[in-house]
Parts: sequence; structure tokens; C-alpha cells
Amino acid sequence: MSEISSQHAIHRYSGRQALDLMDAPLEFVSEWQRLIDNVLSIHSTEISDGSIPVFFTALHPEDPSVRIPNPDSTLTELKPGSSYYFIMRSQANLPVVLPEIGGTIVGCDINECTPIRIQELNDVNLVGKDNNKQFITVCASGLTCGETYNFHFSSPVSNWPTYVNPISGTFVAAKEKVEIPAEITFSKETGNLDPENLLDYKIYKDVNYHACHSEDFNVYSIIKTTIEPVSYQGLHDEDIFKIHCIDCLPDCDPYASVKFVDSPLKKLDIKCCQENTNIVVDVRDARLGELYDYKFISDSLYPLAISPVSGTVGFGKYYSQPVNMINPDVNDTAGGQINTLVNLLENMDAVLKIELTHRNTKTVSTDYLTINCSGCI
Repeated sequence: MSEISSQHAIHRYSGRQALDLMDAPLEFVSEWQRLIDNVLSIHSTEISDGSIPVFFTALHPEDPSVRIPNPDSTLTELKPGSSYYFIMRSQANLPVVLPEIGGTIVGCDINECTPIRIQELNDVNLVGKDNNKQFITVCASGLTCGETYNFHFSSPVSNWPTYVNPISGTFVAAKEKVEIPAEITFSKETGNLDPENLLDYKIYKDVNYHACHSEDFNVYSIIKTTIEPVSYQGLHDEDIFKIHCIDCLPDCDPYASVKFVDSPLKKLDIKCCQENTNIVVDVRDARLGELYDYKFISDSLYPLAISPVSGTVGFGKYYSQPVNMINPDVNDTAGGQINTLVNLLENMDAVLKIELTHRNTKTVSTDYLTINCSGCI
């Protein structure tokens, strides 16, 4: 017969016949009573209606030193080959023998579950253009045969959008060990992302922090993988590793960032609202010498005059910092400014939008400006 030796244990019942938890089996009365006296609760796996059957005990009404099965228990027997989560009253009274009715079944080579262990994953460096994918294999041991497990990947810290496929899943352990393959991909871009399989991330708005210049900063994701049983909580394992992208992203599509200089709000004196006001848009991270089409759009309820309302521009080098005279080629980001005149025509507030479209790729960048007709400038 097998033993329960831990206060919190996953244990596979190895008897050939079901063990009745509500009535003592004739051949194992003393072992059964010792189990009932020492168990706090036994939890089964989740069933089809979403509930988890549980067995627990109560004090004997005539002898408080003896415990009996609680008639409200929803788990009433242990089935051959099934795994259960045992919570015992005290470690001091262990081990406790678990009767095996009808003898021991042959099959899975473990009875009591050892702690789940995920083999340590090594940190990974991805180097060079178009090398933004990595296949990994998560190896876990200490599983209980027939038990259902969840696995998932998450990121406590990531400074770039990163995908893991699959990001989560469920499996039934057929043996004590399992291998879970996954593909990790650093996103080519930071906008218009598919949320499926995307890890949490935060992009920090540092100088030169741009998809087209990823070689200028440290792109990385710290990834955590976790495996846990579905029928109980607390018994699981996790491992954390870092994947580092060293200029590994593909060449990005040309695009630019646009921002109204007065964003998000420009206030006009009420007597100036019906006069022409110069509006300036700052453009950065454009492609040197390539064409962009721009247009201004009014999202207001009231008409206003915009001149020019659209046009085509190209950009030269944009120096956000003093030019490096020793190596001027390091300042290769293109940019500049777009100007237009706006007249509200009426003393009413307005919302102005700019769309800047790269001619070749049709990539669009936008920004908004609210013009308030009440304050002073």
C-alpha cells in the first residue's frame, strides 16, 4: 500500500477497485479510520459542470476524539488511477497509509506526486537582421499521470512587443515528464499589433527608441513560464529567462511620427478665433528623401478654414541633438515641420487631425489638436 507523507500532496490512488470514503472497507478498517482521522480535505479534478468534488470530515457526535465522513461531502470515493489533492491536518501524524482495494494497479510508475519541476531555461541572444524568432522547449517533470495541467507564458518586464505561440494551453499528463515547444518572436513593429499571443510590454520613450533603429538600444523580454494543475492551486513551478534582441528585427517599413507642437491643446483669445492662426506639426523618424502625403481633417461640428489642407513633402536630416561633427552620419533620422493656417470662422472650439502617409508603403501616422476659443496665448 502507498503512503501519504506530505501535508499537502498530490496522490494517485493505485487500488484496483474504488476506495469508499463514506464507509470503512472490511479488510482495511484501521487504515481507513486513520486516514479519516488525519485528513482535512481531499479534492478531485474539475468535472463537467465546473465544480470540484471535495471530501471532508466532521467530529463523531458521541466521541469527539474520532472523526467521521461529513455527509455533505461531494467526493465520496477514490477511483482507480485517478489523482487527488490531499490536505492533511498535521505533518506530525504522517505518514498515513492509503488502502488499495483489490490490490495495486499496474501502469504509471509514480504514486505520490513529486514537486513539479521545470528545467531551467537559458537566456538567449538573437543577433542580426531577421533573426527575431527563437524556438524553445519547456521540459517539466514531477507530473501525475492522468492529471490535467495548464501552462502559460507571461512577461514581468519587456520593453518591446513580443509574441509567444502558443502563449498558453492545457494537457493531460501521460507520463511523469512533458516537453512543451513554443516559438518566441520579437514584433517587427510597435503599432497595429495583433493582441493574440502578445506578452505584456512597455515601451520607454527614450531618445532614438524607434523600430527602425533598434540597434541603438537594448531590446529585450523577460519571460516567465508556469505549469500548474487545473484542479487545485499552490502546487506549480515556474522559470524565468531573458531573450535579448541585438539588432535582430527585420528592416522596418518607413513611417514617421507626427505631433502638433501645441498638442494637445491650443488656446486662442476669443477675438483671434476668426483670424488666421499658424499651426505647426513636428515630424520625426521619417525616411530621408522619401515622399509623404499629408492632409488636415476637421473633426469639429462647425466649419473652419484650413490652408493648405493637404500636400506632399519630403524630409531632410532631423537633428534632435547637436550634430556629431566627427561622424555626422550617425544623425540619419529625417524630419522637419509642416505648417498650415487655420481660421475657426466662428467663436467655437475645434478639433484638428493630421494624417501623414508614406507614399510607398501607405503607412499612416496621426495626431490630434484641440483648439480652444476662450483663452489667451
